[in-house]
Amino acid sequence: MPKRNKSTTENAVYPLDGMLIPFTLSHKCVKNFNLRVQGEAGFSVSVPLGVSRERAMRFIREHEDFLRRALARCAKTAQRPINRPLGEQDVQDGAVFSVLEREIVLRILVCQDIPDKHAGASLQAAVQADGREIWQVSVREQMEPMAQERVVREAIISEEIHRLRQALTEIIPLAGERIWQTASRLMISGEMILRFPYAKYALSPEQLRLRDMKSRWGSCAVQTGVVTINSRLCFATKEQLWYVVCHELCHFFYPHHGREFHQLLDAVMPTARQVRKQLNAKDS
Repeated sequence: MPKRNKSTTENAVYPLDGMLIPFTLSHKCVKNFNLRVQGEAGFSVSVPLGVSRERAMRFIREHEDFLRRALARCAKTAQRPINRPLGEQDVQDGAVFSVLEREIVLRILVCQDIPDKHAGASLQAAVQADGREIWQVSVREQMEPMAQERVVREAIISEEIHRLRQALTEIIPLAGERIWQTASRLMISGEMILRFPYAKYALSPEQLRLRDMKSRWGSCAVQTGVVTINSRLCFATKEQLWYVVCHELCHFFYPHHGREFHQLLDAVMPTARQVRKQLNAKDS
């Protein structure tokens, strides 16, 4: 077979355990063979120029066990419904879940001594070379299994809420500025503060609360400037989180869901209607 002297990419399917998994095979100017799993999109393989297709397929066959494990992790991560309470997630060693689109692998380490300040468990996070995060939760050896599971769950939920609050703290001022600029462009401004006495809270809410809510993704106390966000959104995408924040902050201009409210929200976030459908579908 003649050697390849330029990069090429082909799309194909690979038979694995009775299923046909889509994959892309790329010949590139690289030194090593690489295999990357992409969830529902299947996987991709890159090999050096000059490597035959037969050798590339043999490389895939040699790594079938890795493929099975990685595809199973992706499927497990994707199955975590956003409308389930935080406390219902899997907390077994090796569990895989997603927090704000970051893949997390849970590791549980049983230790003899854990400082009292950690109430029986401590969590450390590290990022692996492949971009996944490892959350290692250490628990006391002397604890009963049910007690160990409880403190592991509490440690994970605490970290998830912390990550969500961090993300919201970054998003809210950016979203508020975008809303004010959009309102001005829509000729809403004029006597902005006189016409919309609570619009100042769109730039800086008085208080941000996180709460596990069953029937809504967020709420807004217009007169007091308090924004409440559903803590389950730690399992959402960044775009979905942006939508909920923009939705609630727009209420500081229009405390209703009338035509003017949706005009402002759609102008702020053109994908708002599609994202709302995604969230409603997840909440069904």
